[in-house]
Amino acid sequence: MKNIKLAAPWIQYASAVKALFERDEDIKFFYDEDKVEIKLLVSNADKANALAELLPEEKVFGNVTLYINIVPANYTKPKSVLFKELFEGNPIFKDAIDVQMQSNPLTYIVFEKEVVQYYNDNLQDPYGLRSTLYQILADEVFPEHEGVFFCTDKNNDNLVNWFKNNMEKNQATAEEVKLWEKYNGKGSFYDGSVLFKKGDIKNTKE
Repeated sequence: MKNIKLAAPWIQYASAVKALFERDEDIKFFYDEDKVEIKLLVSNADKANALAELLPEEKVFGNVTLYINIVPANYTKPKSVLFKELFEGNPIFKDAIDVQMQSNPLTYIVFEKEVVQYYNDNLQDPYGLRSTLYQILADEVFPEHEGVFFCTDKNNDNLVNWFKNNMEKNQATAEEVKLWEKYNGKGSFYDGSVLFKKGDIKNTKE
């Protein structure tokens, strides 16, 4: 029988940060287990300032504090601009769309239509992997982003089939079901085209 080793929640958060930025050549991720610290070395000054403004300096998990070290710190640009600068050049980033809603401008950070997988002690997956979207990781990593919405580019057959296959095999995780419920009837992750028909979803595993 295979032994399952569960990681602490601060390790899982660090894994999410790494998955979000590991393909960006301007950002190097390091994790110090002894100090319980994430260190992001950023060669692009605008991205470094954006990260310093958008990521918390620390996150508390019970009696454990995870520290996040980024240099340089402090910046005053609007968050919509900071997010654009932060993800510029990152292969997971598709586009940034600005929409004026009366007096409130909205910014949509659109990620590529890809499923990201990384090891995360997922007991619902035989490989321990978490399968999700970059927009979900961004929502988790950046808890405060008022006026900025994380989205996924228009659906294509690969993304639709990935969801449908999991549904039909009764292998959809709770997270996938929530994603389905969130976009059912809306479809595309920001423009309203149909992603699924209601009949596509079947019994799922919790």
